[in-house]
Amino acid sequence: MRNKSLNLLLTLMLSLAISACTSQTEDSSLPPNPITISTELSEIYQRSCKNCHEVQATGAPLTGDKKRWNTILEKGMATVLDRAMNGYLGMPPFGQCFECSPEQIESLITYMSNPAK
Repeated sequence: MRNKSLNLLLTLMLSLAISACTSQTEDSSLPPNPITISTELSEIYQRSCKNCHEVQATGAPLTGDKKRWNTILEKGMATVLDRAMNGYLGMPPFGQCFECSPEQIESLITYMSNPAK
């Protein structure tokens, strides 16, 4: 009986240890659930964002590339948004969506980092 109790205790402890190791750490700066966007933002994405963020040759972080977006978003949304609004490296100012508001650009960044499929 003592061996069964010990085995049960060890199994329980191992289960708790394993569950602690499987917490979400890899993409912790990304939204936990896939993001959907409004029809208006979807049209903007189709018109502006996807021209670079769906073409690997551009060097832009690809929509849905969580690892790359996580690295970018680690700098903080304020920095990422500032770079998107003012241009940074190959990123043109406003992503060439000059009618977009900062809130729309931020929503599109959030979407591209974790899109709904």
